[in-house]
Amino acid sequence: MLSERFPSQQQGLANQQVKTWRQIDPRQNSLLGKKLRRATRQAMCEIEKRTEEIRLANRLNCNPTATEVQILNMWGQEINKLAEASHAIYCKDWELHGNKRTAIFVRAVSAQLSQTINRLGSTAAHAARRLHRRRGGTAGSLEGSYTGLARKLCEDLKQRLEIEAEDLEVQAAQEDTRLNTARESVLPSAASKVILADSSARQAGRLKAAVIADRTARKRARVDLGEWAEERLREGLAFVRLVRAGKQPERLRTEFPVLFTEVIDKLQKRKQDLLFAEAQQLPMKVSDLMERIADVKGLSAATLTTIERSIGARLGPRASAGNLKPRKHGRTSLAASCVTRPKHDSQKHSQDHSQAIPICM
Repeated sequence: MLSERFPSQQQGLANQQVKTWRQIDPRQNSLLGKKLRRATRQAMCEIEKRTEEIRLANRLNCNPTATEVQILNMWGQEINKLAEASHAIYCKDWELHGNKRTAIFVRAVSAQLSQTINRLGSTAAHAARRLHRRRGGTAGSLEGSYTGLARKLCEDLKQRLEIEAEDLEVQAAQEDTRLNTARESVLPSAASKVILADSSARQAGRLKAAVIADRTARKRARVDLGEWAEERLREGLAFVRLVRAGKQPERLRTEFPVLFTEVIDKLQKRKQDLLFAEAQQLPMKVSDLMERIADVKGLSAATLTTIERSIGARLGPRASAGNLKPRKHGRTSLAASCVTRPKHDSQKHSQDHSQAIPICM
């Protein structure tokens, strides 16, 4: 359990879980996704075929509910076969990349398969509800039976794979114990202690170096993101000023190629039209423009604004947005974003604190 481990071990285990999940995620592993989709299509075709056979065999049956129950049982059998086939595909792809099956991998596969089974169960329940309505609601609907059967299949699958994961954990613990015993039996006790201490020191040094490198990389990435946001914001201010002056937005593509390529073209069509309309008619604010820029990076406007402000002070004052009026309350408008304060030392700044601040126009 995570609560029984040291913080460093918890962090390492969490990183390993995230890495494993990304490797077996069909949305990030295209080859694995193709294999799983092919297996699902084959299972759905088999279900449709057997459904037609059951309906044909019971065409003279006056009890339609009995026929639907047969189809329900057949559906559960085919979904169970699909889960087995998908599990084999996950394992084969994992070993194809040179990885060894671990408890983390087995639990991640269990979560992926549970999502698939629940999704198929919801689809089958929806089809059962439509069939019930099409027949006029004369017989009982099996909508809840499909969702209940899907949950039961998920529980059985989780129990079976959890047992497999625990077996792998026991095997890994035994392997570690065997290796430690063999290492201690080869080396004398005193020399073993010295070597183990030296190994622990080297491992701690490597861990510290890795942490420092990670912090440096994160800081560099934050600085790069802030500089990028500041540059795009400057271009956006100039773009809004020209659009407000009467120029068509698409004709400004040659003047702002980076802004169009990295921001505007990546927005949805609805958001592009909204951006152009706000630039032409509304008193657009810096926060509104920053929200459009942050949408491209998948961040919130507040987060990107915080990063950009930490970088913007080093790059100098921004350009003005023209005659756009700022709000009296709320967030700053584009016109107010070009406010520049003169530089003073600490003593002079305290004396001239009440002076007026010029606004770029």
